[in-house]
Amino acid sequence: MSGRPPPALVRLHQLAAAASADIGTAVLTDTATDTGTAGPAGADRDTEAGAAGPAGTDRDTDTDTAVGAVGEAGATDGDAPGGLAIDLAGGDGAGALWLALLGFSPVLVEVSDVALLLAEQAANERGVDLVTSRVDLTDETIASVVHRIGGDPGTEAVAAQPVALIGCFHYLNRRLLASVAAGLPAGAMFLASIATMTNLERNERPSARFLLQPGELRSLVVDGVESAPETGLDVIHDAEGWTPEGTHEATIIVSRSPLK
Repeated sequence: MSGRPPPALVRLHQLAAAASADIGTAVLTDTATDTGTAGPAGADRDTEAGAAGPAGTDRDTDTDTAVGAVGEAGATDGDAPGGLAIDLAGGDGAGALWLALLGFSPVLVEVSDVALLLAEQAANERGVDLVTSRVDLTDETIASVVHRIGGDPGTEAVAAQPVALIGCFHYLNRRLLASVAAGLPAGAMFLASIATMTNLERNERPSARFLLQPGELRSLVVDGVESAPETGLDVIHDAEGWTPEGTHEATIIVSRSPLK
């Protein structure tokens, strides 16, 4: 297995590094490592994207906001941010393994038994403590997924930890994305990297039904509200552009203020 982390994870690391705050022991660069899964270019369901953040429209808030959001998510020993990181529809676990490298306790949510088995094998090979949960996300929301993690017998051992991060990488479920504003736990972050319709200019796949319209990711996740007092949701990063691998993706990072 070889590949690169999703752009949203790379951007989170870059923002933290820019503020001189190490959020984990891994240095995410554009060099391939042995922790991801390389999917074929333009596959209907990509498992990896470019290591560098997408070029193009790029709207970051103060880097301290990103670092603070990670720090508030439940720090543990050392520099690792700690807390649960839920990888939605994470396939064979590439994103979850990257989350582990950043110091989180990864929980892979996936419907495919084959993918879950591959993820568990990959985690065992790398000595990563990966928790898996078999869930069909078709009709789920962010709130219902978080609730499932707390009540699933297979995840009880980790449920006591706070949810620090929820990631959605290369999986388009508009219902799920539209539920972020209402369901993201206090003190948590949401990261997403998903291909857009512009990708068809250079790639035949993913097909249109798996792609976002330009600007749609931000609209779904924050509904046009940036740092709204009533939601406590802050947009840390919002970008669309071509990755080094030649896919056009929308990437967003948002956080919810912790409870006072």
